Amino acid sequence: MEIKEFKTFEEQVAKLIEHGCEDITSKEYAITILKRINYYRLTAYFLPFRDEKSQKYDSNKISLEKVYSIYQFDSKLRLLLMEYLEDIELYFRTQIAYHHSEQYGALAYKNRENFNKFHKHDEFMDNLKKELSYRRKDPVYKHHQFKYDGEFPLWVLVEFFSFGMTSKFYADSPSTVQSLIAKDLNIKTAQVRTYLEVAVVLRNYCAHYGRLYYRSFTKVPRQLPSFMTENIKIKNRLMAQLYAIKQLYIDSDKWNNYFIPRLKDLFTKYQSSIHLHHLGFTSDWEAVLKK
Repeated sequence: MEIKEFKTFEEQVAKLIEHGCEDITSKEYAITILKRINYYRLTAYFLPFRDEKSQKYDSNKISLEKVYSIYQFDSKLRLLLMEYLEDIELYFRTQIAYHHSEQYGALAYKNRENFNKFHKHDEFMDNLKKELSYRRKDPVYKHHQFKYDGEFPLWVLVEFFSFGMTSKFYADSPSTVQSLIAKDLNIKTAQVRTYLEVAVVLRNYCAHYGRLYYRSFTKVPRQLPSFMTENIKIKNRLMAQLYAIKQLYIDSDKWNNYFIPRLKDLFTKYQSSIHLHHLGFTSDWEAVLKK
């Protein structure tokens, strides 16, 4: 197997130029950027401007400054989304803990009979043990070990859940629990399940500094507006992901009056560098994403 050879920063600059990024202020400026951002990571932001046949960048459409600006935009976009994804994650932790405990009891999660037929209880309990083992030094963990013989009521336990575990717990809960939660959101239980899966993947991209710009998401929300499903360049892009996030977000005032204006301001700030269609956004995106 052939492995690419190591290249110095100077050689990396030369490679950018060779591939078509000829508009560079100076070699020193380029090296400064490449010292901050791994070459492999940075070149992913050239993808919208790369010719599929030649694999070269369109020198008429790009400059290193423009690509770096897109990179900075993407970074700020992830930070913005994380704030609202956090709200969703904490909301669902609260909801599943409350409604499952109300219906079945504080320790009912230990019994497979308190889940639906899709639940894999042994796998769930193994994952739970792993999460708890990571938290052995946590004061909450120590408190419940000492005072309650290591028993954790669900409303405590959910604080150790990953977002993925929270999503799975909802999907595996009995229909009564799912319906109670979905009712407050005014959407169907099936929509909550699929939208949560989308939210988990998007959150992971954001948390691990994954690129959002010009990304084709493999986890596509179901039950989208027809204009999205009919256009793969929309349904696989970020706008469709945010449509799903909107449905899960309980605070319509914060979403409409804070998130959307902040997103719009971010678009405006970087309007000379970014292209909204690279994110799957249409001209009426504000109306589509408004709750």
